[in-house]
Amino acid sequence: MKITGTPPQPVRDDLELVAIASEEPAAFSHLYERYKGKIYNYIRYRVNDAPTAEDLTAEVFEGAFRGLAHFTPTKGTFAGWLFGIARNKTARHLKISGLRSWISLERLTGLASDHQPHDDTIAERQEQEELLAAIGQLSGKQRDVIGLKFGGGLTNQRIAQILGVSPTSVGVRLYRGLRRLRAALEARGWRFE
Repeated sequence: MKITGTPPQPVRDDLELVAIASEEPAAFSHLYERYKGKIYNYIRYRVNDAPTAEDLTAEVFEGAFRGLAHFTPTKGTFAGWLFGIARNKTARHLKISGLRSWISLERLTGLASDHQPHDDTIAERQEQEELLAAIGQLSGKQRDVIGLKFGGGLTNQRIAQILGVSPTSVGVRLYRGLRRLRAALEARGWRFE
């Protein structure tokens, strides 16, 4: 059996890609492809609609590209630096636009459609509405940590670097936030095993 096609490109780490992108700007596209989904998801957890999340995601990568020379590997990871930019841009957007509440279910899930939903879909929507309402009861710090953890898929260590706190503090915020979230959901009739 003969295998055809181009050989796979070696996977490069972030530091190597940053170094290459500093000399060859087109190489930044590899960093963009690696992180665009996670950055978008994190921002989407925090803002009111998908187009705004897309715009902010673009601003994050534009800012990172322009500021690439300011990235210092000894101060943290590229991902931490990038999420720091995302966090700052999102916070600035929320402050300017006065949006303090979390997003609506319909905008988050994009489930609006012209056809009649199935019973399962209605139940899922109701669960998501209740979950988002419960998330809205959390403190800003707890929502931020939960957004970075579950929206951005980051480790506690990376979250700590972004927030400038210890990993223990991240763990405590996450634990307290999830405990408070569970209590809010149980008050709405949810049961956990």
